[in-house]
Parts: sequence; C-alpha cells; structure tokens
Amino acid sequence: MNDQIKSLLDKFLRNDHLREEELRQLKDWFDVPENHAAIHAWMQSEWIGAKEIESGVEYDAIINQINQQYEATLKQNQNSIHRLLIHFQKVAAILILPIILLFVYYYLNGSNVRVEYAEVIVPQGQKSEIILPDSSHVWINSGTRLKYAASFSSGESRDVFLEGEAYFEVVKQNGKPFIVRANHTAVKVLGTKFNVKAYADEQTVETSLLSGKVNFILNDGQKKPTVLEMSPGEKMDFNLQTNSYKEMNFSPDEIVGWKNNRLIFRDDTFDKLVRKIERWYDVKIQYQQEYLKDQRLTLELQEEESIDRLMEIISKVMHIDYEIDNKSIKIKTMKKI
Repeated sequence: MNDQIKSLLDKFLRNDHLREEELRQLKDWFDVPENHAAIHAWMQSEWIGAKEIESGVEYDAIINQINQQYEATLKQNQNSIHRLLIHFQKVAAILILPIILLFVYYYLNGSNVRVEYAEVIVPQGQKSEIILPDSSHVWINSGTRLKYAASFSSGESRDVFLEGEAYFEVVKQNGKPFIVRANHTAVKVLGTKFNVKAYADEQTVETSLLSGKVNFILNDGQKKPTVLEMSPGEKMDFNLQTNSYKEMNFSPDEIVGWKNNRLIFRDDTFDKLVRKIERWYDVKIQYQQEYLKDQRLTLELQEEESIDRLMEIISKVMHIDYEIDNKSIKIKTMKKI
C-alpha cells in the first residue's frame, strides 16, 4: 500500500473531509481485488491499539462507508452542477431571448433591415446632376423625382425609383445589378448608359439604350413579368393603358439632348410638345386640344433659348396666336393663312 492511499485512509477514518477526486481514488483502489490483502494487513497493523478507533470495525463496513460517502459527494456535486446548469440556462435565456426576438422580427419582416433613402426632386424649369453612392452618374430632367438608398452596401441589387426622366451612366458591379423602377416597369443593368422617361402624366414609359445591355421588365412586381433584352440603339415604349410595347430606333441627340440643355422636338404631337415646354420652362399652357391635336412639330432649340423666342418660332411654324402672362401662356386661335 503506497503512502498516498494510507494518507487518504487516515483522513477518512478521522472523518476529515475528502474531496470527490480523493474519494474516487480511494474507492478505485479498494475496488481492485489484488489490493484486498494489503488492506487487511494495514488494518491489523495500524488499528491494533488505536484508541480513537473501535477494534470492532470491519473491512466491509469501511468499504460501505467509503462507497456511501463517495456516492453522497458525487450526488451533491451533480446537484450543484445541475443547479449551476439551470442557473446558466436562465441567464443564457435572458441574454439570448432578445437576440432571438430580434432575429424573428427581421425574419417576419422579410429580412428588410431599415434602409435610409435619399430623394432628389427637380422642379420644372430646372435640371440636376448627381453621383450615386456606387459612383454611378445621373442627369435628372425637370419635373422629376428620384429616390435611392443612401448606401448600396446592403441588399442584392442597387435599386432607384424614378418618376420623370433621367439619364444614367451606371458603374458596373459584378453580381449586384442596378435597377431603375418606374411606373410598373423596371430596367435592370450591370453597367451601361441609358435614358428612362416615366412621367406620371404620360401613358408611356420609354427606355432608350445608348451602350451596354439592359433587361426592360414590363409589369414589374407581378408574378409573370415580361423581360425584354435590349441592345444599344434600341428604344422601348411601353403603353400603360394597352399594356403593350413597341421597339424602335432613335437618334441619341433626340433622347439625351435635354442633358446638354438642348430642347429637341422630333415630329412631336402638340400635346407632347406642350408637356415638354411646361417642364422645361416651368410654365402652364392653355389651349383647345381639338383644334391642335393633329399638329406636329420638328424643331431644335439652341442652348438657353428663351420662352419668348420659342413661342415666336412656334407661332410662325404652326400659325397660332398666343399670349404670355408671367408663367401662363394662352394659345388663342389658329391664324388665318
């Protein structure tokens, strides 16, 4: 029997507190059959004459006491661990519950983390030019509203929302398309130059592609939208009333002349002509539509041409009389030729 076991037996018989690992060590030693002879020999030599120990103490009783004390200590430790685990679970629940609730909130809300938007509103008679967070360049025509995320870092795409007309030069970002959403349509690109015209008071949405490739999406947001792939030089007109579209070619100057401060009419109807003038000069035009609906005009104005000069030209070309009062223009009657 080694000295360590002897020391543990002495502590046990003196009712000194034994730690769990000490009781385990003592019990494991007693459980080995080959050690029984050594135990009996130690009991005979050490217990005879020991005043504090009754001579009637037997081996089996010692073994039972060791086992009982070991089991009691083990159970006590297990209860302590169990109580500790319960306490930890309560603390963990307190700490984790807000995280779970936060996750559930964002999940139930479609994982829509709150996005801060910036909005540019360009009044009639003015134009604007901005750089988006991804360094894409946008020219915004008069009477236009453009909304976009203040940061494009979140989300799977770079979405902007347009009401009016804008010309875009988009910076390419692999895997993160740039999408212009306008009046039930969308234009999806990776990097390109294009113009989108989608005024609220017009029945058509026009997309004109100057370079690159875009997907023109009709009935955006519906279960089965129509996706049309466009090539440079193509213009797509989508009629909101008839839900139909037509493709055509276009002259770049005609489409983006406004960006360079040039007002261009190409066989425009009188109604279309009036809307362009109202936005460009921030004026209001009154006229009798039935007398002028079939009139068309092709005209290109130089930069910074005044409204007075424009109306003088239109009067001569279209044979009309007009009257300007501040920001109000009244077209009277057709001139007699």
